[in-house]
Amino acid sequence: MRSIITVGLGVEIIIPALLCIWLFGKCLLFRVVYFLENVGIPKEELRKSNSLTAAVWLFTLFCFLAVLSPSQLPEKIWSLFFLSFLLQAGTTDAASGYLPLTFTRRFMLAGLLASGLSAISTEILLNRMLETAGMGLLMITTHKVINRKAEKIGRGDLWLIAAFSAWGGIQYAATIAAGGLVAFTCWHISRNTSEKKEGPLGPWLCVSGGLVLLEKLYNPIWIIAS
Repeated sequence: MRSIITVGLGVEIIIPALLCIWLFGKCLLFRVVYFLENVGIPKEELRKSNSLTAAVWLFTLFCFLAVLSPSQLPEKIWSLFFLSFLLQAGTTDAASGYLPLTFTRRFMLAGLLASGLSAISTEILLNRMLETAGMGLLMITTHKVINRKAEKIGRGDLWLIAAFSAWGGIQYAATIAAGGLVAFTCWHISRNTSEKKEGPLGPWLCVSGGLVLLEKLYNPIWIIAS
């Protein structure tokens, strides 16, 4: 069954908008490249990296769809901030396998700020802060249990999941984490079984976060035909 999708923008607006978002994404990567150079990754290797190019185009698509969504303007603005943090965190982890706590902590603080400014009442903000604290404690416990003998899940990934709860609550973070783990597992299984090197989880969490964000902005009605 086909669906009709109406876009009230002409090509003369869509193409410049996509170009502006793409340039904005490239500017966001300057800080990422600076960080990666400081940890010892050569600039020539970064220029040849397909992950950075793919991340910018994916960021452009997600931001464009977020702007086109029927949500309110403040929610669209916060969505752009949300996706900007995900671009920087995901590309850093994909290129280096390292997700610094400075990224995830700022992401969490930005989420609490967004929740505070958009909260209808103080009670809602307090509940969001409690949910974030609870998720943070859960991630700390997970780190202590799973990584007791050897690091299996990076601390940056766990803090990233906790930061998602600051933006949308525990259920929001759990949905993103589940989607990211499924995507990571499928990707890992599809790789050559002779490879022993484990890949980063962070980029898949970021992609899952972008998809869950779009689902929240558009709020579609899913009908499963029996």
